This record gives sequence, structure tokens and C-alpha cells, in this order.
Amino acid sequence: AAMMPGITATRDQLKIFVGGLAQHTTKQTLDQYFSQFGYADSFVMQDKATGRSRGFGFVNFTDRMVMEAV
Repeated sequence: AAMMPGITATRDQLKIFVGGLAQHTTKQTLDQYFSQFGYADSFVMQDKATGRSRGFGFVNFTDRMVMEAV
């Protein structure tokens, strides 16, 4: 299927890295912060053994303009 002009970004192209997160940062608090700019779906990377935050995560956006504004 052909891509429509202007709709060529893949999901990875609309993802940003967020580092230096506090231990108490959760998906909910990250989503809440970034949603002030537009739709954002985040995830905080966790240690598989302990379940604790690894101090970084990613935020996925659906709009390139929103991502670039951040």
C-alpha cells in the first residue's frame, strides 16, 4: 500500500528519549506532563528483577509538530 504524502513517519520517528527520571516517575506522571503538548504515550524502563525504574524512558507522539515542539 502506498503511503499518503505527509504520513510517512514511522512510530520510531515520533519517539523521544527521556533520561534522568526520578525513581518515583511513572508512566502516568510522564504521560500527564507531556500531554500538555498534545497526545503522548510514554513508558518508563524498569529493571526486570526489581521492578524499579532504570531512570529513563521514551515518549511516543502521533504528531511530528508536537514532538518537535517538545
